[in-house]
Amino acid sequence: MAVLKAKRNIFLGNLILAAGFAITALGQAPRPPATLGDLQARLLENVSQPRFAAALWGVKIVSLDSGKTIFEHNPQKLFSPASNSKLYTVALALDRLGADYRIKTSLYAKARPNQAGTLDGDLIVYGRGDPTINARLHNSDIYQALEPLVSALTNAGVNRIGGDLIGDESFVRGPEFGSGWAWDDLENYYGAELSALTINDNALQASIKPGEQIGAACKLVLSPATAYLSFSNRTQTVEKGARRNINVYRPLNENVVHVSGQMAMDDAGYTDEVTLHDPGGLFIAFFKEALARHGIKVSGKLRTVTWRDRQLDPLDADKMVELGSVESLPLRDIAREVIKPSQNLYTDLLLAHVGESRRATNTPPA
Repeated sequence: MAVLKAKRNIFLGNLILAAGFAITALGQAPRPPATLGDLQARLLENVSQPRFAAALWGVKIVSLDSGKTIFEHNPQKLFSPASNSKLYTVALALDRLGADYRIKTSLYAKARPNQAGTLDGDLIVYGRGDPTINARLHNSDIYQALEPLVSALTNAGVNRIGGDLIGDESFVRGPEFGSGWAWDDLENYYGAELSALTINDNALQASIKPGEQIGAACKLVLSPATAYLSFSNRTQTVEKGARRNINVYRPLNENVVHVSGQMAMDDAGYTDEVTLHDPGGLFIAFFKEALARHGIKVSGKLRTVTWRDRQLDPLDADKMVELGSVESLPLRDIAREVIKPSQNLYTDLLLAHVGESRRATNTPPA
């Protein structure tokens, strides 16, 4: 599940090949080349410009008609594909699953609710890697994103959950981190943990503003608001005009964000994305609140289950009752959400979903 970071993208905007001739970075379209040799000379001239002296170009152009190589530059060198690899991941998903495919999230229980609407046992929220349950795609409202799941439960006649609310992340069997990820990227949005129960891109927005007076701690606010992630606030508000120096750090496998440094009284403040550990736990925390807003009480605890837990206590969906389910946007729309912003988490989730959908029962976890 390796997808290299968007910040390491290879920028190809200075060389665009269209209609059989080169268009320069200035947007100037020269006359079409008269011969193949003319085309090759122009392409070589373009990538050999002095302003690209510090760059490393790798180019190969193949004729769709004959299959012959028309032009190549540095063909013997190895390049990091970076986020260009997302193209192959999305193409794989579209090929294996189809553009209309939707990822389902299910609500499982051992039995249906009684006549009073009480579910006597646990409710399991079983995720399969839907990346689209987030505030960004739902008018900046995380509870609007969860509304279809709440409706699925109320349509099943449930108005009280007597057991635990369980977030089941076991569909994806493998590490929470992609192969080759750097540890110090994991607290940034592009290094968010992978989870079959993904919510809000597995990140929250931290807003940092100066305090009311010099010497006071800065104001820290999470959005969407939740107690699942907390702050250790070691910041200080200082005199006007001072340089901002704010450091944000979340230790691995923890849900405490340590914020330190200083911010001037007249600073407008800024926001930053912070990731969290065990996104499935955040999912069911938000879901419990969404249920409460509809008057549905959860009497038991909140807990999560991973593929490692399911090795000891397997889930047999055939013996469970599916009280309801919701589906993601179609894959053609997820593809847009992956490619346009170069979204790492969505790419890894798609790759994991394809892999798990095709995994043989005797194949060990990656």
